[in-house]
Amino acid sequence: MTAQPSPGESDGPVRPDANPTPPTPAGQPPGWYAPPAQPWPQAPPPYWNQGQPPPGAGIPPPPPPKKRHTGLFVLLGVVGVVLLLGIVAIGVVVATTGSDTSDDTAEEGTEEGPAGRVPTTELPGIGEEAEDGTFAFTVNQVQTGVPSVGDEFTGTSAQGEYVVIDLNVRNIGDSPATVYDTDQYLIDSAGQTYNVDSDATFAVDPEAAWYNDINPGNQVIMPLVYDVPPGTDIDRLELHDSTFSDGVEVSIAQLVASITRRADHRSARHVAVWNHRTRG
Repeated sequence: MTAQPSPGESDGPVRPDANPTPPTPAGQPPGWYAPPAQPWPQAPPPYWNQGQPPPGAGIPPPPPPKKRHTGLFVLLGVVGVVLLLGIVAIGVVVATTGSDTSDDTAEEGTEEGPAGRVPTTELPGIGEEAEDGTFAFTVNQVQTGVPSVGDEFTGTSAQGEYVVIDLNVRNIGDSPATVYDTDQYLIDSAGQTYNVDSDATFAVDPEAAWYNDINPGNQVIMPLVYDVPPGTDIDRLELHDSTFSDGVEVSIAQLVASITRRADHRSARHVAVWNHRTRG
């Protein structure tokens, strides 16, 4: 029978403790430990202490928020509305004034002839020269109420009635020049303008549509034929040296009125004679 070791007895040699508790120095409370020979490891310093800029360094601060000029916008809006109303008011005044002026001009035109035209009494008349550029024009004769012109081969009839003008054209320049019938216009008392009827003019005189090379000092007589509505109150001629010249106006109203009076007199005389013969 094997004997058991008594308590406190070791069954072998006593091993030293792997972590022996160091003895407490004299004068220190129990559990006190001497500081280690090496200092405790510490965290590295921040990188900005190592030559690097701190976070956000070099970035400009955000700009301050802009102030809204609400009052300025309101003021500008009010000024704009006032200006707009002023412009509208000026436009109304100008339109009203222009209308009044137009009415006055229209009334003046009614009293003195078409507005913008020289009164007929101030224009050269029948038998008087009127100059435009290279030519001097003289109206010799006017025939109205002509139903047809030309002969059986070249004759033509009017849509309304023909007005036939006998016009003298003299070259007052220093070089040959050409005059065209299409540059000459007839104007009635209402200001309506009529173009020449070249076919009817040709029927009256085959050479009258144009005269080439009228030498200086020479003159020609050319007819002008216009097709107008029956009873048209013709007033003047507008004669031109060329298509783009200013032109000159010649009054034919007095001659036409004289022709009309003579025609009415002959008609009345014819009716009186016819009535006398009938009663006899």
